[in-house]
Amino acid sequence: MAIMSSPQSNPPKVFISYSHDSREHMNRVLELADRLRDWGVDCHLDQYEMSPPEGWPRWSEEQLKEVDFVLVVCTETYHRRFTGKEEVGKGLGAKWEGAVITNKLYEDEGRNTRFIPVVFSVEDLNHIPERLQAVTRYQLNTDEAFEDLYRRLTDQPRVVKRPLGKLRPMPSVNRHQDFLAVDPQVTVSTQQSFTEDLSNGMTPEMIAVLGGTFLIGPPGIEDNEFVRPRLLTANSSGSGIAAAIAVHDKTDGTQTSEWIANPDGTPRPIDLGPPGEVVVLRLYSTGIRNRSSLSAVTVRIGGVSAEVQYASAQPDFVDLDQINVRVPRTLIGRGEVDLMLTVDGKTANTVRVSIK
Repeated sequence: MAIMSSPQSNPPKVFISYSHDSREHMNRVLELADRLRDWGVDCHLDQYEMSPPEGWPRWSEEQLKEVDFVLVVCTETYHRRFTGKEEVGKGLGAKWEGAVITNKLYEDEGRNTRFIPVVFSVEDLNHIPERLQAVTRYQLNTDEAFEDLYRRLTDQPRVVKRPLGKLRPMPSVNRHQDFLAVDPQVTVSTQQSFTEDLSNGMTPEMIAVLGGTFLIGPPGIEDNEFVRPRLLTANSSGSGIAAAIAVHDKTDGTQTSEWIANPDGTPRPIDLGPPGEVVVLRLYSTGIRNRSSLSAVTVRIGGVSAEVQYASAQPDFVDLDQINVRVPRTLIGRGEVDLMLTVDGKTANTVRVSIK
């Protein structure tokens, strides 16, 4: 049964700060204010006033200070006025409100719980003032987006956090040492394999290492002296498409991820997206966590040097290692290419990735 969150007993007070870009833009702002009021939000807007007796500067300043939330409607014009870069004598209202908002954020030492950036088009996402870019923004071009904003204003989250349960005792891991006697030169056909659900609901079977499993090393070798890099692959063969996830940091601030191989081991080409998008490859491996330094880890994709951002233990799975590598955009259109990993001068098995 779904858990329903209750709306606030007192209607939230909201003020809309915006610039008078055009009559069409003013009408869209008025429609937003009217809809909020229809839905029980006490929304205040300059278009509802004829001439406040205290004057427009004091009226807007009081609104900005007394309401629960301020919706900042971001456009190119508003951004120019908010940042004080508009020509003298134009847009005094938005300039004044931008200065008041900036001062309030300064007084609150950058903490922002009240000022909410909203836009009517995806292009205006580029015009959110820098001081407001770190908080959630709302692109109000769908009913779902309006509902998300309404939930924020009325404190009715779409997902309610479950009550905290009790900690459960877990058995310790028995680290069996039988594999320590395995010859490091054992062939691929005799390697150990494992299956782990790493994310996204996929559970591909991946190889462990060439010449053993997640073992620390043969007898007599200390952990900090043992580096034997081995990359995991989607088909359990030690070659072919890497067992890896591509993480996309998109230009709009969102993040997505997907496996770069299908369950049958065939490639899923990595789309590096438009300029400005950053794609980081999470490679899974063994035998690297004891590397001497991050700079001792190098990766080449299709012969191109790639930036290694992380190379150590995988945080969620015992004995599994992880390498995070930023994919160079110069690889766009290359198709399937080799990926080569070297750690402290030792080269891992060569795997493949496909670049769209």
